[in-house]
Amino acid sequence: VSTVRADGTYDVDYDDGDAEECVQRRFLKRSDAPLPWEPAKGSRVEARFLASSLGVVGTTWYNGVVSTVRADGTYDVDYDDGDAEECVQRRFLKRSDAPLPWEPAKGSRVEARFLASSLGVVGTTWYNGVVSTVRAD
Repeated sequence: VSTVRADGTYDVDYDDGDAEECVQRRFLKRSDAPLPWEPAKGSRVEARFLASSLGVVGTTWYNGVVSTVRADGTYDVDYDDGDAEECVQRRFLKRSDAPLPWEPAKGSRVEARFLASSLGVVGTTWYNGVVSTVRAD
């Protein structure tokens, strides 16, 4: 219940993101269900990319991390593939157990395709190695 109205009705925020105003008391009953998960900054999520602006038709769920929780109840999401989106509505977020994408760092043990960056992947072979430098470019 988000609001108790003077006329004896209630406004209800549903766990799935829907909301309803002026619900009569006879249509309410106590729930023992735990409070729903609420995303916080740094939460791993699946978000429906562009659904907040375009609607759900044709949109897809992608993994990401909440970068900002806004005062208006929307969220900014940094997607694992490098995209970012602002003002994502709560109903287009769900908890994700997907691991964070792996990002090589200096000293990381890796397998790399020797000369693939300069020659392309045709004919190149995977070799074990260690990342010696992480470049910004």
